[in-house]
Amino acid sequence: MNRNERLIVRVLVTAAAAAGYALAMLDDGEDRQAVTTADRAIELGCNLGECQLLFKSATEKDDGWVSLIFSNGNDGLDVISDYHTNLTFIDGPVDNFIERLAIEYQGEALYVPGGDFAAVNAKDKLELAAPELKAALDRIISINGSTGGAKHLVEEFKTIARLAIAKLD
Repeated sequence: MNRNERLIVRVLVTAAAAAGYALAMLDDGEDRQAVTTADRAIELGCNLGECQLLFKSATEKDDGWVSLIFSNGNDGLDVISDYHTNLTFIDGPVDNFIERLAIEYQGEALYVPGGDFAAVNAKDKLELAAPELKAALDRIISINGSTGGAKHLVEEFKTIARLAIAKLD
């Protein structure tokens, strides 16, 4: 299990809890083991090629599962191979986190520092950085027009964004 896969499992369990789901079991295809934390799921998953995490809802009628395939390619970004449609939280916070990891992995944008799952703190951090980021973006748009894309202005924006985010650390 690589870094991205560990991060995604942590985000998955955190987002599930925020949506009212509790991690209940890990099914490796042969055995089911009680698992209630991301750390335990990661520990057990390290030795597996694939598994399912089973989540329980408060009502039990909305229980669901997530299929994970480790070393599934794309530097671990494709670890979630399938999931039960009841688990709608995957479409929001989990997908957004994976998208951020994909951008970081491809070197196309900035990673917001702050731990494994910075979603709770990222919003606050980005709100603090927003004035500098907005000012830089407004400058790019005013000089280049809404569809402009002069490379040096985009690089200036990235530099200002990095500085703004560095202030948050």
